[in-house]
Amino acid sequence: MIRTLIFDWDGTLHDTGRLYGGSFRKAYSWLVEQKYAEKRDYRDEEVTCYLGMNARDMWNRFMPQLPQDIKNHASDIIGREMIAGIEAGHAAMYPGAEKLLDQLKTQGYEMVILSNCKRAYLKAHRTAFQLERWFTGFYCCEDFDFASKEEIFPKFRANHPEAYAVIGDRDSDLRVATTHNLLSIGCAYGFGGVGELAAATRIAHSLSDIPKQLALLQSR
Repeated sequence: MIRTLIFDWDGTLHDTGRLYGGSFRKAYSWLVEQKYAEKRDYRDEEVTCYLGMNARDMWNRFMPQLPQDIKNHASDIIGREMIAGIEAGHAAMYPGAEKLLDQLKTQGYEMVILSNCKRAYLKAHRTAFQLERWFTGFYCCEDFDFASKEEIFPKFRANHPEAYAVIGDRDSDLRVATTHNLLSIGCAYGFGGVGELAAATRIAHSLSDIPKQLALLQSR
């Protein structure tokens, strides 16, 4: 029986697109000013593919030719802008997310967050949304030197009751499940690209679909 749910945060419970596009463009404008990039206007839809990736992987994919210190500075700009948005009250969980988490907690599940975000970003969300109401563990990739999620999971699995299910919208979430032989729910409403959720045990097409898919996992 599944006892612990390992939730991704961005794109699974948090509507990150509200903050990310503007933050990304701020960093890109700085790159243009520093003559590391050509001027270009990026639409939100063009950059959401990077949501759910850790900062190191994102910059190595987006502009691998940049010097590392420049990547780090641009990444810090995005982080600062997003945290400012959170603190200004512009961040939002998906509609129905709080109700879902209340329901799962009432049903007796232990829940943790495993995110590819930075430490300060996760801390800002913990404060803004009082996430300790639902979650007993918070794990971000910066705390593990930007290791992959499948590498991080063994470092905390003993802290929470077995068995586990992973719930997320990107292939990085599902790799935790496939690597460690866990059940999973792929969130098709998030930011994952076509084919990313092929390895999921079940697919949730909306946030409200998660309890149904979880019940189907429990009945296996």
